[in-house]
Amino acid sequence: MALVVNGERIEDAALQAETMRLGQAPPPQPALPGAEPPSPEERAKENLITRTLLRQESRKRNVELTDDDIDAGCQRMFDEEGGKEAFMGRHRLSEEDMPRIRKHVTESMRIEKLVDEVCVDLPDPSEPDAVQHYQQNLAAFVLPPQIRVSHVVKRPSGPEDKEIFDKMLEIRHQLKGGAEFAAVAEEHSDCSDNATGDLGYFAKGQMVPEFEAVVFSLEQDEVSPVFMTQFGYHVAVVTDRKERRQQAFEEVKDAILRRLEDESEGKAIDAYMATKRQAARIVETDGEAPPPSKAKKPKKRKKK
Repeated sequence: MALVVNGERIEDAALQAETMRLGQAPPPQPALPGAEPPSPEERAKENLITRTLLRQESRKRNVELTDDDIDAGCQRMFDEEGGKEAFMGRHRLSEEDMPRIRKHVTESMRIEKLVDEVCVDLPDPSEPDAVQHYQQNLAAFVLPPQIRVSHVVKRPSGPEDKEIFDKMLEIRHQLKGGAEFAAVAEEHSDCSDNATGDLGYFAKGQMVPEFEAVVFSLEQDEVSPVFMTQFGYHVAVVTDRKERRQQAFEEVKDAILRRLEDESEGKAIDAYMATKRQAARIVETDGEAPPPSKAKKPKKRKKK
C-alpha cells in the first residue's frame, strides 16, 4: 500500500520505516481523557503526509539558497553527529551520496524557512505566561531522588570469562582498601565515554535494570559486589545522593518559555497545514500513482 499526495508517491517502505521509528518511542497523550492514542501506523501516515505537503509548499515558494547556505546546512547536520566522517559511517554513505545529501539539506532548509514565515508574527510568550504554566503544572517540575555513581566496567570475551571476573574481584579489593576510584577506573575500565568512571546523577529508569537493581540498593560510599549487565562486569559505588525536590520557577523559567514558544508555533503550523490538507488530493493505492485530477472544461453554449 502506498500514499499519493498531490501526485507525489510515498512508498510503503517509507511508511513502514516511519512506523518502526514511532513504535520505539512512547505513545503521545490522547487528545481526550480515556481516548485511545493513535497507532504508530496512523501517526506514520500523518507524519509523512505533513512532510510531503510542507515540502511541496516550500518548492512552490522557490526559496533561494546559495551554495554557501547549503554547505553551512550540511556542516550543521554533520556536526550534530560528531562530524562528517562519523555521520557518513553511521549512515553507511560515501562521497558519491553527497548530491543526495545536499538535496535533502536543501529541502529541509526550505521547509525551515517556510515554517519561519508561518510563525513570523507570533507574539513571544511572556514571563506571566510562564508563571501561570508553572503554577498549573507544579507536579511536572518535581525532581525525583537521584544518585551519583562511579563504576569500573570490563567486557568479558564470553559468558564465563573467569579471567576477567577474577580481575574485577581484585579491582573491588583495591577499592574497598581505599584506592582512589578515578585512578583505578582510568587504569582498568573499558568505559570509553568517561575515563574516571563518574556517571553523574541519575534517577530510576535511566539506566539498564540490572545496573539500577544493584546501585540503588547501595549505601553511600559502599563498594558493590562484582555484577553483570549487558555491558560487562561492573564494580560501582554511590558517591552522592539528591532527595526528591520541587524545582523553583527561576530554575525552569527558560525551559517553560521555550516550551510555550514551541506550542504556539505548533498550533500555527497545524492550522496552516489544515488548510493545505483540505485542498490536497490524498489517495491510497496498490498500483501506480493516479493522474492528477483535471477540472472539467465548461461546455460551449450554442448560439441561438
